Amino acid sequence: MAPDPILRSLSQNNLPIRHSNASRPRTLNVYPVDECQDSRKVLLSGTDALEHPAVKAFLSSHSSDHVSISSHEVPTSYEHYSVEKILRMLLPSEIQEIPCAFEVAGHLAHVNLREECLPFRKIIGQVILDKNQPRLQTVVNKIGNIENEFRTFPMEVIAGESNMEVEVKETGCRFRLNFSQVYWNSRLQYEHRRLVEKIAGVNKSNGKSKNKQKKKWRQQRKNLSESNIIVADIMCGVGPFAIPLASLHGVQVHANDLNPQSFKYLLTNEKLNKCNADDLLKTYNMDGRDFIRLLEKDNVIYHHAIMNLPAIAIEFLDVFRGWKPPSTDPTHMPTIHVHCFVKYVTLEDMEETALKRCEKALGCSLNRVRDNVEIHVVRDVSPKKNMLCISFRLPEEVKDLARISLSGIQEKDTDESGCNVQNPKKPRLD
Repeated sequence: MAPDPILRSLSQNNLPIRHSNASRPRTLNVYPVDECQDSRKVLLSGTDALEHPAVKAFLSSHSSDHVSISSHEVPTSYEHYSVEKILRMLLPSEIQEIPCAFEVAGHLAHVNLREECLPFRKIIGQVILDKNQPRLQTVVNKIGNIENEFRTFPMEVIAGESNMEVEVKETGCRFRLNFSQVYWNSRLQYEHRRLVEKIAGVNKSNGKSKNKQKKKWRQQRKNLSESNIIVADIMCGVGPFAIPLASLHGVQVHANDLNPQSFKYLLTNEKLNKCNADDLLKTYNMDGRDFIRLLEKDNVIYHHAIMNLPAIAIEFLDVFRGWKPPSTDPTHMPTIHVHCFVKYVTLEDMEETALKRCEKALGCSLNRVRDNVEIHVVRDVSPKKNMLCISFRLPEEVKDLARISLSGIQEKDTDESGCNVQNPKKPRLD
């Protein structure tokens, strides 16, 4: 117990003592003293805290200031403990790594449980749900690897509603999607924003509020439209790059994805974010290689090409062999932004490995200076494995290379918008 002035001094000048306070959710650290209105009790984490050097020094220096040690009973229940503490009490002691981390997409939480945790998945899901309501309504667990051409994975609901339809807010835009039918990773939001701002030529937000930044983007839209920036988003998904480029920055985007469900939600998000107001977004549902050939056939100039399918995107670079620039600008060569996963030993080894893979697919070498090569580390995937974004100007040498044949891909009829009306086959996945 201590008088109020001493407590104020304690909170302002003795950080180590503050760290000794009991730390439980929804539990106070300071309590009133019934018989003395101007004094308070400071709740420490236990008797061990009394041995903390800072606590001992404080007690010694205030021994004559009506500071004393007493006990205080604090009732605790389920609501007072964090997900980690509850699961540590409920799960077997053999499980060393408590699965309390998860990815959020709208009202849905996605966990990736280790095999040892699977027998307890329902308990884990319910605890996560209980501690995050009403924000979360559904918890799912990945039950297999990504094995299909649409980059989706099987999952099961382990707690809450079986509702996979979510809405996500990102980069000043709204995205609707079915989490089980399309690929979405909320951990890539900073990469989405980085590349969008890089292509649109917008300075970083510099800590500005979302509303102020969005207003600034809207004000810049007219000038950006006049700059005639055109982007080909080859594996666009539901539009995390294409939608903000068009709706916020006035960039014309040709957006394509093979997955019919991704295409469906791309159209939904186009309307949701009013991209169609200025006819800035043109959408396609076809194979990535066929999409590039279609733009080439239609003499479409694009300044940037985004290839965001990190598991296999580099393989698609072979479609640029024998590339023909638009007849209206025969010297034009676009900038390519390709995402990939790379295993490495050193950072230098990582960059060289990534560049060699790009060169192999392109069929020619890349010069770091001449071709404006930039390598950006997007995120750590696992120890010694990173996701990268490699940006470079398409080298002139590709124009002299023999074109690859797309005869192994089913030919498709297209409607007036250039979208396929059949579901094409896709090159094999390694």
